[in-house]
Amino acid sequence: MGFFSIVNKAQHGSEQSKKDASSKPKQTKNEMLVERDFCQAFNRRDTGPLRKLATSDCLCQYKGAESGLPLSHMVDAVDDVFASFPDSQSGWEYVKEVKKGQVLIKGLHS
Repeated sequence: MGFFSIVNKAQHGSEQSKKDASSKPKQTKNEMLVERDFCQAFNRRDTGPLRKLATSDCLCQYKGAESGLPLSHMVDAVDDVFASFPDSQSGWEYVKEVKKGQVLIKGLHS
């Protein structure tokens, strides 16, 4: 089962500076996929790639949440936010695979 966790826990690794990409450790396949196909698409306000990731077993879990919600529901909400706030900008701090198939997106915001 795949997860897209959007949480904030200090135990999930050190924060990587986007400014100093040369010092970043090599990313796992899942980290690259999430950063390329989710975070960068989110930053471009392009929900098409986000919908492609929204399979039936993909969950989005927010900080402190007991359980996740289907990623497709989160994408629907993001679509509404993008439509309501056309000038908003988004970003993230880092992407980290915390265990096989579970990827943390630290600081995702819009």
